[in-house]
Amino acid sequence: MSARFFPLASTLAWTLIAGAASAAMPASGEGPFFNDPIRGPSDLTRAEVMAMAIQSPPASGEGNGSQTTAPTPQPVDRETVVAELRDAMAQGFRPATGDIG
Repeated sequence: MSARFFPLASTLAWTLIAGAASAAMPASGEGPFFNDPIRGPSDLTRAEVMAMAIQSPPASGEGNGSQTTAPTPQPVDRETVVAELRDAMAQGFRPATGDIG
């Protein structure tokens, strides 16, 4: 090997070694990492676990974790809306243009 190819060959060798070494390790955040403490069997019975599951079921479905909303009011019929609009207009309320129809 000539003197001018030595730096190229050594750089290539170090690149291959570094690539092989990094390929053996997981990337950041990947696992599994076995650092969790070893847990023994649970002290709860099957009936106790079932009772806890019934008290607080797992969250699932649409709107998960949100507060329940108040019930929606019953729809108002057209005559009531028209009567309320006429009363408001008699007291001086004027809707913006195009909002009446």
